[in-house]
Parts: sequence; C-alpha cells; structure tokens
Amino acid sequence: MAERPLTELAPRAVILTEPAISAAPAVRALSAQSTAPADVVVGNIEDVQRLEHDWVWLLDAGVVPDPGALAALLAARKQLPAAVLLASRVLTTQGELDSVSLPVIAVHDPARVLAALERRVVPLIAARRGSLLIRACDLTRRETGASGASLRWSARLLRSQLGVLVPASVAVRSSGAQYHGAARRLAEEVGALAAVDRRDRLWLAAHLAERALGRHPKPIANAMQDGGNARRGAGAGDVGQ
Repeated sequence: MAERPLTELAPRAVILTEPAISAAPAVRALSAQSTAPADVVVGNIEDVQRLEHDWVWLLDAGVVPDPGALAALLAARKQLPAAVLLASRVLTTQGELDSVSLPVIAVHDPARVLAALERRVVPLIAARRGSLLIRACDLTRRETGASGASLRWSARLLRSQLGVLVPASVAVRSSGAQYHGAARRLAEEVGALAAVDRRDRLWLAAHLAERALGRHPKPIANAMQDGGNARRGAGAGDVGQ
C-alpha cells in the first residue's frame, strides 16, 4: 500500500481560548503554515473532547507557531509512529524558553534518550500546555480548568506511551497566560508526581523545585536549545545521565 503524503496527515488545529487573550495572532499564524491544518477551531477543552478527528494540534490562544511548526511535528510523527504526544519548543518574545510550556524530559533511560536524539527529538515524562500534537482519543481523559491539568494528564499518558519534544517545531508565546498564585499552581502540579513511574518521581520533584525557585534543570534547557543534536557528544551525555 502506498504511503500517504504528509499533507494528508494534517490534524485539526484547536486554539484554546483564555480570558483577555486574543486568539487572532494564532489564527493568522495557522493560515501561514507551510503545511496547513485540516481546519481551525477556537474553543475550550470540552469542545475538543467532542471532536471526531484522529489527531488534534492543541494551541494556547497566546501561542503563535512559526510557519514550519506543524510540518516539523508531522515529520517527527511520521518518523516515530509510536508517539502519541509531540510538543513544540515554545519561546517567549525575548527568545527564552517559555516556563508555562516547559516539558519534563526523560533522563533515566540513556538508550531511550540517545535513540530519540538521533531522530532530533527529546523523550518526555510529561508535557505542559502550549503547542501539542496529540491523539484526540487521549484528550477524553484530560482534566479541565486547573493549570496543572496538562502536566498530570500527560504524565499519566506518557507512563505507558511515547511522548517527545520536537525542537524543530517552534512557537512563541506572544501573550501571557492568566494564572492564579504561584504556590497554588505548584501544588496542583505536584499532583503529577503520583502519575509518573517511580524511577521518574525524584527527577520530576527536582524539576518542580527548580521551577518554584525560578530556575530550570540544565538537561531540559540544553536538550531544547541544542535541538537534540545527538552528534554533540557532551550534549547527548548530559541528557542521558
């Protein structure tokens, strides 16, 4: 059977509405994608869960993807058919990693990490909101409302499934998300600890502690900024330890 062209694999794009944040910049960016999504919906997570579509590209209203963002996600998905969640690298307008969208990478299986890096992706323990290509069927188990929902939901999903960061897929958070207090937000995210594999809990706890202090563990930043270049021996070694 002939393999379908990549353009036929395009998902439905869904922009999640947020208070006081316009979805217009994201809508315009979707019209400029080198690989266009099947269509664009602006709504909330409840709307997404009712969609009849195999795959969904889930975007925050304040996140504007680069023109090649979807094409990079689809290329990674074609290369890694086992992946059920693929995340873009989301930056701030200053070019720094966006803490709101910062994923949690897998570090305890060097072979898995290096295998992923050879494909220019980074394996994940959990993912946050921002720009996620996901199977629609998995969204039925995603919670609504709380800011820690994406982390808990994805941690449960990726305990038994493959999720990856695709550094070549880039988006910029042009508008700040609306949040409640940092302490409450951290408390919600700590709920993800119970969802991950036991060997990953210490690393996730360290990640949350670094986040609470306004810092990020170096392996995350290095893997994301370097684009998963496995041929750089030092970078790959740092991630794999």
